Amino acid sequence: NQEQKELRNAAIKLSASVKAIQRDMEWKLPDSVLAGMIRDQSYWNRVALLTTYPYELLIYHGDSLHFWTQNIVIPPYSSISQKEGTGFQKFNNGFFLVIQQFISDSNETVPWYALALVPVKYEYQTSNSYLKPHFSDWFKVANYFKISAEKVENYLPVNDASGEALFYVGIDPADYSGRASALALVLFLAAL
Repeated sequence: NQEQKELRNAAIKLSASVKAIQRDMEWKLPDSVLAGMIRDQSYWNRVALLTTYPYELLIYHGDSLHFWTQNIVIPPYSSISQKEGTGFQKFNNGFFLVIQQFISDSNETVPWYALALVPVKYEYQTSNSYLKPHFSDWFKVANYFKISAEKVENYLPVNDASGEALFYVGIDPADYSGRASALALVLFLAAL
């Protein structure tokens, strides 16, 4: 059926976006670049470049935030998973991919961490004509799709580059049934 086809296509598209973000991060911010920025404290000199990236970069020294590029969300470090790699987390303003990298420097006793926070879908505690739930530019799918960190019946997994499910996507039946179908649109235009 059409609904299942759209859901499969959305899961494929979202998975492709996750993989593209992971590749982008590996290319633009490999460990050697991050370690050099920390060693030279040159991240401040790169603010103009780093703020052009479509994700927020945060650099922690132990549990202290030392640098960030945007104010999309600045979570306390204690709320972030201590696992290196790509994860998925809900914050006050929506769902985010969280890509964590440990930055190796043999001269440091306190570890450095880089976090990239990539908005997947904005969902606010309140909703009005300006604050509506919507997917970010990296994840362009219709707003009748819902996402969940947990596996839900009739939801499909969204996978990272290693094939691990990061989150799940499903269809909100109320929003889906309220949208105009392509056939209805064609019939409407033909009637004009």
